[in-house]
Amino acid sequence: MKRRNVYGSSGDKISSYIAALSSAEPSPGGGSAAAFAAALGAACALKAMVFTSLEKIPARSRRRFRAASAVLGKSLGAFKRAVVADARAYSAAASARKAVGRASSLSLKRRAVRRLAVALLRAASVPDGVAVGARACLREISAVKNILNKN
Repeated sequence: MKRRNVYGSSGDKISSYIAALSSAEPSPGGGSAAAFAAALGAACALKAMVFTSLEKIPARSRRRFRAASAVLGKSLGAFKRAVVADARAYSAAASARKAVGRASSLSLKRRAVRRLAVALLRAASVPDGVAVGARACLREISAVKNILNKN
């Protein structure tokens, strides 16, 4: 029996991402990997929710279940965007760091240092946002874990 590739080109994309992550290049890095891991966790929780029949959930728990599903879905999108955003933010910070070293005058160096500070704050905000989103997902999963499909 011939096996069908159910992942299509996404398997190639995942392999490329993992290869880039394990390369000597500075980006993608830890923030991007954290966002990817958070996206995987949210996706697995959503899959468990998809296989949970609403009819088998007590009526009093359905609203909570739907709310958790909405939070997880929104978070999944944010995590996927963060995978790319972290790589871009880190690249911008690396470029700003190089500009400080290339600055030829004190005024140019001060300007470059200000740009570097802004770039570093932006780069730090991505993994921080992922951590906040991951905590929210864990709260939602904890709230519905006893009513999810056990398979």
